[in-house]
Amino acid sequence: MGEHTGISWCDHTFNIVVGCAKVSAGCLHCFAETLAKNRMGLDVWGPAATTRRRQMSKNYWGQLLKWNKKAQNDGVRHRVFCCSMCDWAEDHPDLVEPRNRLLDLASQCPSLELLLLTKRIENVERMVPAQWLDNWPDHVRIGTSAENQETADKRIPILLDLTDKYGARNFVSFEPLLGPIVLPQQNPDGFWPPNAPQPERPWLPHRSWPDDYQYWQAKALGIHWGIVGGESGSDRAMDLSWAISLRDQFRDAKAPYFFKQVGGRTKIDGHWGGELLNGQKIQEFPE
Repeated sequence: MGEHTGISWCDHTFNIVVGCAKVSAGCLHCFAETLAKNRMGLDVWGPAATTRRRQMSKNYWGQLLKWNKKAQNDGVRHRVFCCSMCDWAEDHPDLVEPRNRLLDLASQCPSLELLLLTKRIENVERMVPAQWLDNWPDHVRIGTSAENQETADKRIPILLDLTDKYGARNFVSFEPLLGPIVLPQQNPDGFWPPNAPQPERPWLPHRSWPDDYQYWQAKALGIHWGIVGGESGSDRAMDLSWAISLRDQFRDAKAPYFFKQVGGRTKIDGHWGGELLNGQKIQEFPE
């Protein structure tokens, strides 16, 4: 983790701590947990009540300013994935100071595009600096993970609200993609065909179905960038039709789509399962 990364949709990775707790199906075979346990010898995965998070060294924190200076000299905004070995929005006492330090450093790094990805998107509004809610930094892109329809329905509406209310640039990581996902988007007659039975989605709280129907319809796509990939080193295979469906939904919405990898246990040209979708390399970035 650091200056060089094998994650193809960013230039660098930066972590404020090491460690996390699993919250949904996409966490089952967490690569970060495996790396922390097997290569770093750390027992840092679990709930806050029983598990600490590994803090980073003083020297490590200097990397962001160094990368910012280099990006400024190069005249190119480098993308930094924060955080690949933790979840920056986890409600854990060990993250309070490091998170505040990261968000404070963000203002000093305008030549970097900071990608703040979280599975805990519901915590973001109360964890970012108050001034961001008045003027969200244009070089800070907020993202959430959605591995199936359930997590998409839970998390994407919250992400879209952050964009609507504060002008935050956003992205969604559909990694690992574990099932088909229909996004709230382009059907002019509504999210579902007229008079069609509405699917049972008990995880959508607090709204009656008519309100949900109008809510999804009104949002359109609203996602600025989609990243899709299968799970590496696992037998939980991604059906390519799921990735193709998302590709088509993003194309219809004229939004950038980045296909990272097929996934699986075999590397092809350095990528798990290969990086081609139906023979094509599709790696689009937002402007």
